[in-house]
Parts: sequence; structure tokens; C-alpha cells
Amino acid sequence: MLSSEAQTAINKMLIDREKNGHYALTEPLENQRKEWEDSAKEVRFPADLICQEQTIAEVTGERISLKAMPQRAKDQLILHFHGGGLNQGSAITHRKLGGLISRHTGIPVFIHNYSLAPEHPFPAALVDTVKVYQTLLKTYSPEMMVFGGDSSGASLLCSTLLYLKAQQIDLPKTVYLLSPQLDNCFTGETMLTNQKADHRVSLADLANCVEDYRGQKPVEDPLISPLYGDVTNFPPTFIQVGSSELLLSDATRFEQRLNQADVAVELDICPDMWHVFQSSGDKIPEAKEALERLAHFVNRKMR
Repeated sequence: MLSSEAQTAINKMLIDREKNGHYALTEPLENQRKEWEDSAKEVRFPADLICQEQTIAEVTGERISLKAMPQRAKDQLILHFHGGGLNQGSAITHRKLGGLISRHTGIPVFIHNYSLAPEHPFPAALVDTVKVYQTLLKTYSPEMMVFGGDSSGASLLCSTLLYLKAQQIDLPKTVYLLSPQLDNCFTGETMLTNQKADHRVSLADLANCVEDYRGQKPVEDPLISPLYGDVTNFPPTFIQVGSSELLLSDATRFEQRLNQADVAVELDICPDMWHVFQSSGDKIPEAKEALERLAHFVNRKMR
């Protein structure tokens, strides 16, 4: 049974959807970006966390960590790939989620501001990310690093792993994917069956973002749709997704691909939860519990 907090959040999403319709298709992109960042800036940053601006390989971002960081985490780092369709979102919009993840895992989180489409289509975001990771490897052992990503950020994350693997660059120790968008051909069954259940994301919104991002690449290319890539030797992976999401079948099929490649994988399907619900982990019990499960997986693999 849903908590009252979760039900209240769903009711608000229904009202917002009815009021705004396909906001992402009708509102100018610059307005969407500004409104999201302005809203994120209004959220009071928790007193137990530190947020510092940081630039790595000429890519800006924010490093978030606990003030009382566990000793074990001082040489560890999570590189979090923010969502937002790869055409919006930033370290600012994902500061809260990054803080929640850092609090639960104990590990510092760096959220990088990769180049956004359509001004910078593929491969700009991938190039930025590879530069950041290679620079971080001068300070951190790959055994001490985690890749994490939400939504389209999870797509960029997996594309980055495919690229690094092809270039024979050491991969991070472990990975988590939250509500991952991995098949930009949109062939998953739940793209149809969850259309009414998903109150946060629409197929039209997803398709619009992919067209902004992919440049000259076909959507079936693994660097655009990582579901179709060779996932052999991927790091141990934790996948968390809501049962009401359009992207549910992206998560379940990616788990199957990883299993077939003998990659350690854990799939956590959260009943009645919505797209990137974990960002409400400070208010909604189900989201807090989900973050605890994520942290348990990550910390177990990072021992």
C-alpha cells in the first residue's frame, strides 16, 4: 500500500499534467531550463552536506559530500550523470538528488555539466564525460569510483562505458541506474502498456529529446541506445525503476542483457513509483527506502 506522502505526490502530478499538458513540447527550451534551475535553487540545502563548485577538464560541476564523511569514503567518488533528456538539467537541478545519494552511501558525488543538445548534439556530452573521467583517474583509482545516472543520464553513462571499454580504458568499480532510458528506438512493451500509468513522462517528450541529441547517429546505434551494445565485462550494476514507468521495460531488458553477459546485476522494481522518484527521498518513505537499497548495493561492491 502506498504511503500517504506518495499518494499526495501522485495526485499533484495528475493535476500538473492536466494543467500543463505537453509542457516539454510547447514551452521554449530555454524557459524550461531556467524554470527547472530556479526551482532547484529554492530548495534549502541540508546542513549535514557540503556543496562545492568544481571544474574538471574544463567541465563545470558540483561536488557534494557529507560534512562528517566516513573514513572509508575519503578516497571514493561517485560520478553522477544527471538526467533531463540530454537537452536540459544540470548540477544545480540534480543537487538535491546528489545530496541524498551522498548521504545514504557516505560517498562524495560529483555531478558534471556535460554539453547539452541541441546546441551541442552527439558526441559532445560523451566527449565531455570521457575527459572528466580520464582526469579523475589521475586522482582516483577506478576501483574507488562509481558511475551513477538517472533517466537520460543513465543512457549517457552506459554509452560512456561502451566507449571506454572499446578504448580499453579501465571502468569504474560499480554502477547504479535510476529509471534508465536505454532504448531510444522505444520498442519496449511498457512504452504502450504504461502510457496511462506514467504521470511524469510521455513518449512524445522522450522522442523530442532524442531528436535534439542524436545528431547524425541512427537511434539504434549503441552510443545512442545502449540497450543494443555489447555489455560484456560491464561493472556490477544496480537498476532501480518504478513499476508505473514507460521506461520499465528498458530496465528489465537491460537486466536481461547483463545477465546474459554474466555481469552481476540487481533489478529493483518499485511498486507504483514514478520517474526518478528517488529525488523525493527526503519526504516520501518509499523513496528513502529505495535509496537505502541503492546504498547497500554500492557499499557492498565498494568494500
